[in-house]
Amino acid sequence: TATTSTAAFLPRMLRNTGKTVCPSNLFCYYTIPPTHPKEDAVCATYCGRCFETTAELRQAIEDYMEDPSHTSQVATTYGWPIKNWCTSLLSDFSYAFDKPDFNEDISAWDLSSATDLSHMFENATEFNQPGLIKWDLSSAVDMSYFLAGATAFDQPLNQLDVSNVQFMMEMFAGATSFDQDLN
Repeated sequence: TATTSTAAFLPRMLRNTGKTVCPSNLFCYYTIPPTHPKEDAVCATYCGRCFETTAELRQAIEDYMEDPSHTSQVATTYGWPIKNWCTSLLSDFSYAFDKPDFNEDISAWDLSSATDLSHMFENATEFNQPGLIKWDLSSAVDMSYFLAGATAFDQPLNQLDVSNVQFMMEMFAGATSFDQDLN
């Protein structure tokens, strides 16, 4: 049985079933592993809310950076960890991760509606996660300063669909570690 600390912090879960009932505005995002050897292998499956505005996403990222634990308020609202957040409704990701200490996997994010990725990782000096290559960026128009100042970043991007991107000004400016083929 899930412990009280695990079970109490997120609503709408069905313990030990691996199934979730989520209202229509929520999505099922994660089955938390046991935190103690005596807990069940599947503690609970949770529901999280999709982001509706860029401001909401930016605030959630700020909150997550302050408290990335699975018991935080941002985790109870949007999911945990950050890689499981529902971003499919957003088109503007500008300035989302302009934080020096951000370095987490977000490769599972749905960016198929993204048009503005300008400054997304600007000055995210520690960011160096693989997997951005998995993103569907076919709707992207602006990637200016996308990785500007992301000094640790050196991951493949050569398979990204950037065919509709019109603005790539200073996309890698100051990304001093980046040494990948873009062909």
